[in-house]
This record gives sequence, structure tokens and C-alpha cells, in this order.
Amino acid sequence: GYSESQRASAIGKLGMVAGLSFMLGPVLGTSVLGSFLNTTYAAVMLTLLSGSMLLFLPVSNSESNSAKAASLPTKSSPPLSLQSVKDSIVSFFYMPAIQSPGARLLLFMRCFMALAFHIFMTIWTVSLKKRFDFGARDHAFFMGWIGLWYAVSQGLLARLLIRFCAEDPTWLILMCSVCLGCGRVWAMMTSSLVMVYAVMACVIIALGVINTTISTDCSRLAGKDQVGGLYGVFEAVEGFSGLIGPSLGGLLFTAHPHLPLASVVAAYACVCIGILLYYRKYIVNLGQSSIDDKQKDD
Repeated sequence: GYSESQRASAIGKLGMVAGLSFMLGPVLGTSVLGSFLNTTYAAVMLTLLSGSMLLFLPVSNSESNSAKAASLPTKSSPPLSLQSVKDSIVSFFYMPAIQSPGARLLLFMRCFMALAFHIFMTIWTVSLKKRFDFGARDHAFFMGWIGLWYAVSQGLLARLLIRFCAEDPTWLILMCSVCLGCGRVWAMMTSSLVMVYAVMACVIIALGVINTTISTDCSRLAGKDQVGGLYGVFEAVEGFSGLIGPSLGGLLFTAHPHLPLASVVAAYACVCIGILLYYRKYIVNLGQSSIDDKQKDD
């Protein structure tokens, strides 16, 4: 029952925290901690602290669920086997939320965006070293700049832009996809470091907006019992892209130095086509009909 901009505001706050951490981490590592050993100790301590927060997760106190669980007879768990693991994985990828055309479109978009990112990164750091002689401190401040704009994008701009689009962000995410593809080409071709910073700020703003939109669409397409699994499939798709993307980028670069960048542009061209053909039909219209049904029931 929430509007697109309300969902974007809620999810954007999580992205803003991640962006701020992404901004502060590299700067602290190079400017404050200074050495690999100190940064390792700090990372271990922060990881343990983060894990301890699991103890404070809220627990459902629904009496009906507790009574229902208590009334059911206890059954012994079947023995773990390769077949049972295989069945669990297959059933996970066949959950009802993934079968909708809208969810498949979002998975397609996230997969191609993740592949484009990992292919691009195989040539990006090398290019910065070649053009501007980037060292560890340069990379740290550059990543801080990236984190700053990602936080601003997810925490503020995404909600405002989606609200400006009157709850139909089709053209917004289409422009973001174009910016993600063309901006990376511009950043790779320019010889001005100031221009690199400016162009990558625009690219990261576009990335934050489109990621927020995809996350809010997930919460709209899946019910409460399915949305966690849908997010899990998205993470699995990104992880798989992270496995094959760098290797694919290396192979493309071996074939021709310009092929990785060309494949990034081609990936975002496919995303743009998917948005033009199916986004409004399977996601925007579906969400609008759900809101209309809720208003009729009220």
C-alpha cells in the first residue's frame, strides 16, 4: 500500500549508510590506520561487532504463530543428502515470486548491470594507474568520493526523483542506464582528472537511483513471505556475476583492449531495451493496480 517514493525513502536510508561506510573506510585505512596490519585488526573488530548485532534482531511475538507451532506434532528431520540439498536449491529458484515477468526483468537487469560492473573494473584501475599514476592514497580518496555520492543518491536524490516522476520511474531508470553506460566510456576516454571525478559522480548517482528503484520494486512484487527469498536470489545473481565477470573481462581484453568497454556499453543497451519493452507493463502497471485494489477495499 505504500507509494513508490515512500518505499524508495525507506530502502534508500540503508543504501545511504552503506555509501557513508564506503566513503569513510578507505580514508580511515590510509590516513588514520596507515598499515596493513592495523587495518586488518580494525576490520576484524568491526566484523565481530557487526556480527554481535544479530543478538538484537527482533523476534516475532505472534501468539497465533506460537500456538500453531506448539499444536503441530514434532517430526524428525530427514537425513541430509545430496538429493535433498539439490531439491532445496531447485525449489529456492522456483519460488512463486521469481516466476512473475516483473521479477525476471529485475533479475535480468541486475545480472547485466553486475556483469558490466565487474568487466569494467578489470580495466578501470589499470587505466587510472596509467593515466594519472594512482597510488593507494589516491584510490582511497577516490573511493571516498564515490561513497559520498552513493550515500547522497540513495538517501536523498532517489526519493525526490521518483516522486518527481509521479510514481512511474520508467524514464528515470532508462536515463540512469544510459548514464551508467555512456558515463563509463567518458570516464575512460578523458585525460582530465577533474572530469573523471565529475563524470563518476554522475555515474554513481545514476547507480544509486536505479538500485533503490530495483529494491523497492522487489518489495512490491513479492509478498512478506517471499521478499526475503527474492532478495536472496538477487544476491546470488550478483555473486555469480562477480565470479565470471573479472575472468570474462580479462578474456575480452586479451582479444582486444577495447572489447571490455564495448561489452559494458552492450550490457547497458540490453538493460535499456528491457526497460523500454517491459518495465512499465510488468512493474509500474502491476503496482498501480495493487494500490487501486487496496483503495477500493478501504
